[in-house]
Order: sequence, then structure tokens, then C-alpha cells
Amino acid sequence: MPPRPTPCAPPRAPDGLTVRVAEREVVPHLVRLLVDRGLSVYGAAAKAPTLEDVYFAVEARIAASEGRPAPAPTGDLVTTPVGSFS
Repeated sequence: MPPRPTPCAPPRAPDGLTVRVAEREVVPHLVRLLVDRGLSVYGAAAKAPTLEDVYFAVEARIAASEGRPAPAPTGDLVTTPVGSFS
């Protein structure tokens, strides 16, 4: 079983939420968590990392091995239109 999503407060947008996750297997658990908390979820889409995402992930690993700060984390991008925010 994939890791369960950790509840957080992602940035809100007029048309929904954008959430980054490390593994796409987390997406159904994330949607379930949102619905369990009373949010209306009308759709969710997992998008594979771009070549740019992969490049920066490699750069982050190199930076970490050298003790330097790493760039922002990368992963699947999930955009979920949500009907209401609580």
C-alpha cells in the first residue's frame, strides 16, 4: 500500500488546488482525504514530471550530496478542481 498523504494547506486558486506528490499512487488517497473532510472534488489529474522536473531532481540530489541547498521539490503535479473550501 502506498504512503498515505499528509494533510497540508496547499495554496488556493480560483479554479482549484495544485498539489505536488512524490508518487502518483498517493493521488486516490489524497482525493479520498479531501472528500472525507467535506470538500467536493470534481476531478483530479496526475501529470508525469517534465524533462525539466527530472533535471532539477537530479540537480537536487547532486546538491544534497555536496551539502548545498536543493531547489524546490519535484513530483507528480495534481490539479484538483474543488467545489468549496472549508
